[in-house]
Amino acid sequence: MTQFCDKIIDLFLNEKTKSKEWRKYLVLREEWNKYRDNFYNRCQKRADMEKDPTMKEKLVLLGRRVKKIKSLAKAKDLDSSLILLINGAWA
Repeated sequence: MTQFCDKIIDLFLNEKTKSKEWRKYLVLREEWNKYRDNFYNRCQKRADMEKDPTMKEKLVLLGRRVKKIKSLAKAKDLDSSLILLINGAWA
């Protein structure tokens, strides 16, 4: 789990640096729910171990930005549920 989280952290910090690039990926992935808490914890743990203040700040900010996606994912689930409910009412 730690290796997976580290790979995702490195991907988001180095390759896909804009939240728009990875926001959809996380919101739309079902597996994200099982990795989410470990990801936050790993970001915090790496930030605590980091000696470079710039990298430490990047890790803390990444954790915060990804936490915001949690609310987007909940909204997506709510939207999906409402659509199913509405479709069921019209069927």
